[in-house]
Amino acid sequence: MIKGFSKKKIENKKTLGEIFKEKRKTLNLSIEEAEIESKVKAKYLSSLESDNWDDLPYEAYIRGFVLAYGKVLKIKKEEILELFAEQVKIQNKRKSYDLSYQKSIKEKRILITPKVIGYFSLSVFLVSMFGYILFQLLSFAGSPNLKVTSPSDNEVLEVDYVKIKGVVDNDTFLFVNGESIAVTRDGYFSTDLKLHRGLNVVKVKAVNKANKETIQVLTLEHKPKTALNDTREQE
Repeated sequence: MIKGFSKKKIENKKTLGEIFKEKRKTLNLSIEEAEIESKVKAKYLSSLESDNWDDLPYEAYIRGFVLAYGKVLKIKKEEILELFAEQVKIQNKRKSYDLSYQKSIKEKRILITPKVIGYFSLSVFLVSMFGYILFQLLSFAGSPNLKVTSPSDNEVLEVDYVKIKGVVDNDTFLFVNGESIAVTRDGYFSTDLKLHRGLNVVKVKAVNKANKETIQVLTLEHKPKTALNDTREQE
């Protein structure tokens, strides 16, 4: 042995539960017999002996169980209270550690790292791309939208020319009575159409790249002012 050093036996201090269990066995008592004498349920006595306080009620009740059990096991009240206080400290430290560990786990779960940001950005890109492709497919496969804003169907007009106006989907070909009409980038179109006296049928047709078409037919009546005056004079 090195000079100046001496061996010192490290004594492992027993817990309150271990002391209870050893004392009960020394007195040759079963858990059931201890339950009768202490008036504390056997399951609580077993939890005390195993230092499993999670299965026990509030601390105030535990103190009562400890004193009652200590009395049955013939342990001095002062000694019991001292052991109980030490055990409370041990239990509190364990709970504090468990809470801090759970908190650290939760913090790790929501930790934002460059890798997480990368995965998130990639997911957003893929979803956006999929949505765009789906939109294009639906637009390509379906009939184009067409709306003639002027003139109204069954409208009576005195002028010789009428302006056909409306809006249609982008990348769509437009025809008015078979004649191709230019469409702006925003999908708007406008063209002048000569009317003949009486009823005029105007066929507006939109055709997309999938050769799907939408047709809107207008019936317009052209009554020049002279014709209106002739009608009134006959009346």
